[in-house]
Amino acid sequence: MRKFTKLILAMAVPVAAVLAGGNANAGTMITDWNYENLFGFGSSAPASVTGSLNNGFTNFTIGSLDANPSSGDPTKLSWGVDAGFGLSSLTLNGNNGIGRTSGSVVTNGPFVFDVSLTHNNFPISGETLTNALLVGSLMLESTAPIAGIPFGPITGHFAIKFKETPNIAGTCADGLVLGIPCPDIFVLDPAGSSPLTNLFLATVDGFNYFLDLDLAGLTSVGPEACAAVGQGPGCIGFVTPENLSTTVKLSFDIRATPVPEPGSLALLGLGLAGLGFGRIRRRK
Repeated sequence: MRKFTKLILAMAVPVAAVLAGGNANAGTMITDWNYENLFGFGSSAPASVTGSLNNGFTNFTIGSLDANPSSGDPTKLSWGVDAGFGLSSLTLNGNNGIGRTSGSVVTNGPFVFDVSLTHNNFPISGETLTNALLVGSLMLESTAPIAGIPFGPITGHFAIKFKETPNIAGTCADGLVLGIPCPDIFVLDPAGSSPLTNLFLATVDGFNYFLDLDLAGLTSVGPEACAAVGQGPGCIGFVTPENLSTTVKLSFDIRATPVPEPGSLALLGLGLAGLGFGRIRRRK
């Protein structure tokens, strides 16, 4: 009988697990998976921000019939008073319906697409976005050589801090003096966000499985820009020039490593600062 270890991932709660009677010899590694990510904005501020293009999926369509935590959440946030160019906005896009991405991923292979976020920056007046919470829930299902094992849903939270800068020339919040309107500032707040790397999923048949996230397009921004949104030096994000759009893409991979010999694991700190929660179930 194949051995399964069920683990619950608790947000920002590191644990140490004693793997008594661990499997010294690795069994069969899962190499191929289908995946589905359902996402939306869980919250935003101030109240004048308008949500639209709501996620219409009630349940996941692979792995199980688990409820979609983002069902009904908007995938587009708009704000401000139109000055003739359109409203500024943040928009989430997938590859398979509003609020959904699906595809396949290979263990220890390349990163695969998860979701993209676009900031459309236009000159506006009135109240502007200050923060938002992007929520994504990932369901995995093994396809080879062991088929039909669902992992998840694994829910991640990504806190966004945003600064709409004055649409005038002068000294900007990013510390640069420009003869054009100042760029807006978008950063990720780590205090309210899930970790991006080395997320432990589970142990199956002698292999530990981990998930890594990659935010292509997010880079370290200057200390002045970080301070403008209440973050310390070295925060990551981007600045968006006026009348332009900026897109960042979230992708992920899955890694597997053999479970070490029991003698080397007496006490193993798994550091489960997780994406919310996860579970493994056997399909009957």
